[in-house]
Amino acid sequence: MSRKRNITKYQLAQRQAVENELKNIAPLSAEHLRLLSNQGFIDYYLRMAELFPTREEAYECLEHHFKRIFRKRKFADIRSLLRLIKKMY
Repeated sequence: MSRKRNITKYQLAQRQAVENELKNIAPLSAEHLRLLSNQGFIDYYLRMAELFPTREEAYECLEHHFKRIFRKRKFADIRSLLRLIKKMY
């Protein structure tokens, strides 16, 4: 059985401020959600792999765009992506 804390007026005000901040964050678009998903990233990679001289170049280009949009890489390197692809298929 969990014990409830007494919440002060200050804490209630802070909670409301945090909830308001979260409410003001716009939802991600369908394109963002697709790229964030493993399957969406893999789909883009497989399409791009046919359009570049090497798969590594296609992967790095996709990671570049991912990082530009989300400010971080999706995978550490191409080997991480290939392990996931092997696991999924």
